[in-house]
Amino acid sequence: MKARTIWAATCLLAAAAFSGQSLPALAQSNVVTIYSADGLHDGTPSWFGNQFDAFTKATGIKVQYVEAGSGGVVDRLAKEKSNTQADVLVTLPPFMQKAA
Repeated sequence: MKARTIWAATCLLAAAAFSGQSLPALAQSNVVTIYSADGLHDGTPSWFGNQFDAFTKATGIKVQYVEAGSGGVVDRLAKEKSNTQADVLVTLPPFMQKAA
């Protein structure tokens, strides 16, 4: 379980690093924002919630998780354009990757 938590935290940091925001900037903001259209956040306690809690405990960086339907995420990204508030985008349907 500990290895999985460390892996999840590493993935979140890597995703944030490749999002265009530097790690020092991410650490200064103390929040990583994740947009998701995958529908995997299944309430409390959820797998995502447990991983986010472990990530926050390990790094001090809070996770803001924003979930919507695929159309909602695409619309939000289109409105935000180059000023997106998301550090990480989690998608499962292939068309979402094309739309983003």
